[in-house]
Amino acid sequence: MFLKQVFTALQEATAEAFGKSTDRKIKETAVRIEYQQDIQEMPSCFIDFNLSRQLEPSGLNNERFATKADTGETYPVQTWRMAGDIVLSPRAAARAHAIILFDHLLADLCFSNAGNGAMRRVLDDHPSIAMTLQWDRVSVQTPQPIMTTEFGTDEMFWEGSITIGMVGEFSADPERSVLVPLDEINTAQYVPPIEDDPIPSLQGWQ
Repeated sequence: MFLKQVFTALQEATAEAFGKSTDRKIKETAVRIEYQQDIQEMPSCFIDFNLSRQLEPSGLNNERFATKADTGETYPVQTWRMAGDIVLSPRAAARAHAIILFDHLLADLCFSNAGNGAMRRVLDDHPSIAMTLQWDRVSVQTPQPIMTTEFGTDEMFWEGSITIGMVGEFSADPERSVLVPLDEINTAQYVPPIEDDPIPSLQGWQ
């Protein structure tokens, strides 16, 4: 449910970052969540996302509701907090090409703002998951040679990686097991019920 949407959003955001380039070597980069089966499919960028801690409920002392757009009916939702690492791994048959892809992603991720960074714009506009990326803390591994037989013959290509932390929240409809659009969610302060006599009587104790 949520994981599929995270991977889809990352794939679309990365494809947007490459697609905005006027350089054909960058623009035609394939963005995948699976490793390619043919070396001819390079250049490419492999996307991964790993949760760094367990999912946990969000909204302590708050109760959240969603309002159905068609009926106006209000119903409770479950809100969850997540944290993880996004890993982008550009690949190319030539080192110079891999460096170009690597630099392009870094420029879009780190050296841009929300107004002109394609990845930021796509991720910030996600309809169901509020995602915050640690734009100022990026771990990088420059392109290194990789020897492989995964394409059926001995081949070498170049691959680097860019890792950036992400925290996010999403709300789920417990009845339908689907994510709820962010613009349909309302938050109300939780007020515990008041008991008439919450403390047992101490009469008779001296």
